[in-house]
Amino acid sequence: MALFIRASVVALALVTTVGCEGVQLDQSSRLSIGDMRLIVDQTVQELSASDWIGERNPQSPPAVVTFTEMTNATDDVITRSELWYLAQGVANEVFRDRLLREEKNVTLVIPAARLEDARRRGTISERAGSDRRPTHTMTCRIDNIARSDENERSDLYVAEYRLVSLDTATLEWIATVEFERKALGRSFN
Repeated sequence: MALFIRASVVALALVTTVGCEGVQLDQSSRLSIGDMRLIVDQTVQELSASDWIGERNPQSPPAVVTFTEMTNATDDVITRSELWYLAQGVANEVFRDRLLREEKNVTLVIPAARLEDARRRGTISERAGSDRRPTHTMTCRIDNIARSDENERSDLYVAEYRLVSLDTATLEWIATVEFERKALGRSFN
């Protein structure tokens, strides 16, 4: 009997897998991990090509950037961890890019609230971040505009990153990444 049940489960799994082969996951207008990667890549490219970066050199005063706000203004459910992925992805790319770190004297540091959380959990030492002196804040806001008709829905997503000087409250740089997602089928599905 157990062998029959196990064989039935395997057969059902195979039928389900074969039946799902025709479904394409990108026929959704929801934000995907690939879209988040696109946002990160284009934001880092725009930051690298910005006038703010272009005017900097190794002797420029250190620019220490921290993320202060990640906002989801879309009608998608985007978790806090997904929003922070967008911040961490940009930070990882900046640290990986020798041009920004060494030749332009720009670094990104962990946000104060996340630093305190890590201290409370004991994942970092109490002294970690003691020399952290941000000079700039970066924010990110993601928004979308949805359009639908009887057979299709499309969402235009806009991710906007802003870099502001803490000393002067000057907007130093802004990047806007736009892309469209389409879904096929009935708009109420």
